[in-house]
Amino acid sequence: MSSNEIIQQILQACPDPTLVTQLDGGQWVAHNAAFVAFLGYGPDQFKKATQALDDLIEPDSLARLDVEQPLAQSVRFLGADGKAREAEVRLSVQRIDGQDLLFCHVTDLEEQRERESQRRDRAERYRKQNIEVARANVRLYELTERVSTTYDLTASLLNSKNIDSLMQKASAVMTDEAGLNAQEVVFVIQDGKGVRTKASGRKKITRAQLKECEAALASLEQDEVTIDRGRGVLILPLVSRGRVQGIMRVTADPAISPVFAASHEPIRTGALDIFKTLANMVSIMIDNLRLVQDLERQSIVDPLTGCYNRRFFDRKSRAEIKRALRYGEALSFLLVDIDNMKDINDQYGHQAGDRVLIEVTRLLQGHCREEDAVCRYGGDEFLIILVETPLADAERKAQSLRKMVASSTLDIQSSLTEGIRVTISSGVASLSDEIDDEEKLFHAVDQALYRAKQGKNSVSK
Repeated sequence: MSSNEIIQQILQACPDPTLVTQLDGGQWVAHNAAFVAFLGYGPDQFKKATQALDDLIEPDSLARLDVEQPLAQSVRFLGADGKAREAEVRLSVQRIDGQDLLFCHVTDLEEQRERESQRRDRAERYRKQNIEVARANVRLYELTERVSTTYDLTASLLNSKNIDSLMQKASAVMTDEAGLNAQEVVFVIQDGKGVRTKASGRKKITRAQLKECEAALASLEQDEVTIDRGRGVLILPLVSRGRVQGIMRVTADPAISPVFAASHEPIRTGALDIFKTLANMVSIMIDNLRLVQDLERQSIVDPLTGCYNRRFFDRKSRAEIKRALRYGEALSFLLVDIDNMKDINDQYGHQAGDRVLIEVTRLLQGHCREEDAVCRYGGDEFLIILVETPLADAERKAQSLRKMVASSTLDIQSSLTEGIRVTISSGVASLSDEIDDEEKLFHAVDQALYRAKQGKNSVSK
């Protein structure tokens, strides 16, 4: 296979903008269509013969560019319209047919920011819609003498940060003696992990209450309400997108609460409508909180492996370093690299390579503590933040992870009769008197990984 064919194969496998130049002189060699589109050129406008790397990067950025730096570097490219385009570049040198070639993998920061902006805009639109629905519901309460409680509830719910807080605040408003004067409010909400429960005040939900709510959750229709006047119990469904997602169980004194009044039908109906509206409001708020949580999760989780991404690592590492320095606690980083990942991609294909990344992530997460953070830093590199862990313990953890991965068989392709084995190399570094900030700590762990990669399947500190 010629060098041209090898380069084209590599470029076709890269979804991000990628260009290839000669290491010496920066003369153009090849690029993919994504790189041309990133710069804003048409397919026939880009003439590689007259282009060099120097022509496409602002002078200040070019001066700072370090071809020996394996981590992402900020670069400002010059587009077809003459305007600068901010990007992150990862550089790697490969020798093909006797030539040293520089591969530049580009991440368009403007496009990345646009996606994040769109996510924030969607969350903001849902939040505003939620506020409008809540305000519309509030106006319905003006039909009753207890309307003031709903305003308190609306303000409280809009400030809720999570579903537990939402249920607690809703219970507090409904049990307020100056408001709806319920004796007790219990919520049972379905989620991906089962059911979530909350009772008003400091009480815990009883087994009898949970059993009653679970039965109602399985049987109630969207607009069905259960009223037990003898016990003073009102059970309402919490409906989301045409599906019952939870139950609100209200207990009140039958002799006092108008919702249980045997006579005065308009009063009883009006009181019942208030609780129905409150149940509807809680359902909408739960939906909104779940959406916000999903968007937040998407912004900090790597979509392929399911572990945290670089954005989360940057935020988490700064916070943990500040905390460790303030309280004099130990903190260590592990920088993990999967050995021979390129060979795996070449031999089995990139889908199999993705399976390797997923399986290695599963192994790393399964053997780290809950308080530690496993983050995909980029490509086949993972950064693990080990809180309250000195260097010696971090090195032992790295050795343990190395042995565990090396001894594991990974199922990466259904066509293979048996799985494959991979190894990892890890760099270890910890905060110390000399390494006392984020930049020094990352530099130290990066250098440690470099030393470990010289032998592979090894750990260095």
